[in-house]
Amino acid sequence: MKIWGRMKKTFIALALLAGAPFVAQADAPAEFSAPWADGVSAIVIDPYESNSIAWDKLATDKRVVAIIHKATDGKSEDGKYASRKKEALKRGYFWGSYHLGRPGDPVKQAEHYLQVTNPAPDELIALDIESLSSSFMTLDNARKFIVKIAQDTQRYPLLYVNHATAKQISSTVGEDKVFARTPLWYARFRNTIPDFPRGT
Repeated sequence: MKIWGRMKKTFIALALLAGAPFVAQADAPAEFSAPWADGVSAIVIDPYESNSIAWDKLATDKRVVAIIHKATDGKSEDGKYASRKKEALKRGYFWGSYHLGRPGDPVKQAEHYLQVTNPAPDELIALDIESLSSSFMTLDNARKFIVKIAQDTQRYPLLYVNHATAKQISSTVGEDKVFARTPLWYARFRNTIPDFPRGT
């Protein structure tokens, strides 16, 4: 996939946001052992809306290659999304966005996300499921969201999940055709990953 080739470095760097490699440590090449500390690996910034960005200072670290930003949260829109996207692209960074999945109609959430982001072919897109609690989108609704995004964009979004959610997907859906095709952004706050879930 052309997009995957252009974004591979950025995708690898996404794991840095979670402070962990995106593959199991036992299978990982040396460069994925705490890559955020090696001074060479690409870095992607995921800024919170309430945090400021010191753009000129950020530009002094040549490892920073991209910004990924929350665009939508359920039915709402991040207030700084559009202005930060404009600034990031002006400065030559790759750009990505994600939707924080909430309870409610997942197809309408997908449509809202795409309306807000209008992603270019080289922009990373993602669905964020923070946990399995009732405050977030269910896995069944996540599947519907992903299918709608894939239908409308001809590509699958990344799926951002923590270990418990990744484990639940692996143990319950198995070789599900939707989740198995969805790239994983794995949030794990540790240097080594001894128990990466592999079922899906």
